[in-house]
Amino acid sequence: MAEDVAPYRDRVMAFYEWECVGGFGVGVVDGGGALAEIPFPERGLAAFAGQEQVVLEEAERLRETGLYKKSTDQFFKELEKARPELMPLFLDATAER
Repeated sequence: MAEDVAPYRDRVMAFYEWECVGGFGVGVVDGGGALAEIPFPERGLAAFAGQEQVVLEEAERLRETGLYKKSTDQFFKELEKARPELMPLFLDATAER
């Protein structure tokens, strides 16, 4: 699964204008050695191919809410109107926070 994560991690890094310096491992390894589920927002990029920019922009908006209830409620109201197909992804990501 490490190779599954790499292209999405590259897109996230490009979105934030991060530059990779040196090599690093990709993927999260659990105690048993198996790779864990693809993290958010990378799994959103995998699930919504062709909508990468939208997923990354919405992920950034969610991050900016800081989990303040009023801001988070407003984020989800706007997301439900504009991109209802993304609701399950972002609700899951919020629950993980």
